[in-house]
Amino acid sequence: MDVLNEIETSLLEDARSFVETLDIKTKLENNLTHVFAYIRDNQERFSLLVFRNGRDVFRQAYLKNIMNCLIPQLLSEYAHNDAYLYSYLTSGCFAIVFNWAKAGYKTLPKELSQIICKYSRKLLAPD
Repeated sequence: MDVLNEIETSLLEDARSFVETLDIKTKLENNLTHVFAYIRDNQERFSLLVFRNGRDVFRQAYLKNIMNCLIPQLLSEYAHNDAYLYSYLTSGCFAIVFNWAKAGYKTLPKELSQIICKYSRKLLAPD
């Protein structure tokens, strides 16, 4: 188990370092595209450690590192500060990314970013 903990810690540290390279002033779609390209480029690690069944605790910790940077950027566009909405968006984004991984990363990262932003903006748009 110590080896697994070391690998998980390394992946979490990589995620933190990667997120720090994102520019919050940049369009959200661009940041998401970078995240999805990173996931696709490291798909073997992600398939084993994040997208595998039974990895829920680690998956949540990993996603928290990435989404804590990106979801507030999206919510700020619409002046929302709602914990339930944050959870809903995070879970929805993960479900899309999870299905993308399970389908073999066929959709391009840019297209996936556009899909997530489109759905999220529809949800956040005023009635």
